[in-house]
This record gives sequence, structure tokens and C-alpha cells, in this order.
Amino acid sequence: MYRAILFDLDNTLIDRQAAFRLYLIDFCCRSLQLSTQAEQEQAVDELLAADDWGYRPRDQFTEWVSERFPDAQLQASDIWEDCCQHLPSFVEPDSRVQGMLARLAGRFRLLAVTNGSSMNQHAKLRRAQLTKYLFDTVVSGELGFEKPHPAIFERALSLAGCSADEALVVGDDPWADIVGAKQAGLRAYWVSLGRQYPCGATLPDRVLSSVLDLEQWLV
Repeated sequence: MYRAILFDLDNTLIDRQAAFRLYLIDFCCRSLQLSTQAEQEQAVDELLAADDWGYRPRDQFTEWVSERFPDAQLQASDIWEDCCQHLPSFVEPDSRVQGMLARLAGRFRLLAVTNGSSMNQHAKLRRAQLTKYLFDTVVSGELGFEKPHPAIFERALSLAGCSADEALVVGDDPWADIVGAKQAGLRAYWVSLGRQYPCGATLPDRVLSSVLDLEQWLV
């Protein structure tokens, strides 16, 4: 019997991909030296591909952006600072996710367990209006360990006051969320978002099309 559910944040509780696309449109208009609409659209597509759903390490992504658009004269650190400052404002609240969390909060301790900077991730949670449904939040930037390191899951379990066999991890990243959770002794549900699970990775206990499918498996 589960006592706690540990949710990933980006592309699990929030539509980070949609927010990031909107941010990139804004970023291209503000920061890149592009002269036509077609160039801006191409840049957004290239940036999305390079970001790889947020799975590419931030230092690699920002260095790639700096080198790909030299006319903008942006340093990698400038790009990361810009993203942290502006991206959360493009996160849209989802009443369906809010309703699901409101129902689950009466039965389980709900925690967000996320990689990223403290300022950025907490700002996204506030923007999505999810904070009030969560028992606690664990952010790698505050802890010093990133998923899939077991320490971040162990911290979440300690806060939830339960053991690994009493908690479920729900997330979209096959390696950080699913492999990491399984190595830490937890069960894990993968949010596929229409993607294929990578070959060679430890399989999830269940595949969800979106996080909204979770409730039907918790009856």
C-alpha cells in the first residue's frame, strides 16, 4: 500500500515542453540577431531539438546556443540566467492536474522531486499553482544531488516518513526518474508523452500516456 507519491516536475506535473517553446520564441525575439520570421522559426525548432526535452545537460545546451548564434554575443552563463529568469513565466496552470492532486492529497503524501535550480523549480510550481497540494518538495539544486542519484530519493522518503516500498515515483525521464527510482528500491511509473521507452533501460512498473492516467491505477 502506497503512502507517498513522488512526482517529477518538468513534463510530468507541468507541460515544460510547451512552456519552453513559448520561452524560446520570446528569447529569439529578444536576444538573437535574426532578421526574418523564418529564421526565428528555424531557430526555435533547432533549440528545441538541441534541448532534447530538457534532458541535455544545461552546460552543454547553453554552450551549444552560444556557439550556434555567435552574432548574439551571448555567454553560456547569460543564456542560463535568462532561462531561469523568464522560463517560469510561460508555465500555464492545468486545472486537470490541480484536480487530480487535490483528490490524491487526501490519500497520499505528495512530493515533487525535481532536478534543477531552487529558484527556477519553485517558481514553476508557484506559476502552475501546485504548491498547496504538495506535502514537500525536493530540488536537486538545494540538496547537491541530482536524479538518478539515490540520495535525492532517500531525502524524499525521509521527508515523507515512509520506506521505499511504501512510495511510488512518477516521471517522464527514463534514466533520472525510472532507472533512478528502481535503483533506489522504489516502484516507478513512466509518463511516455507519446515516446518509445529506450532500449536497455530498466523497465518501469507501468507506462502512463500522461500523468492524468495515474488515478485509474491507484483505486
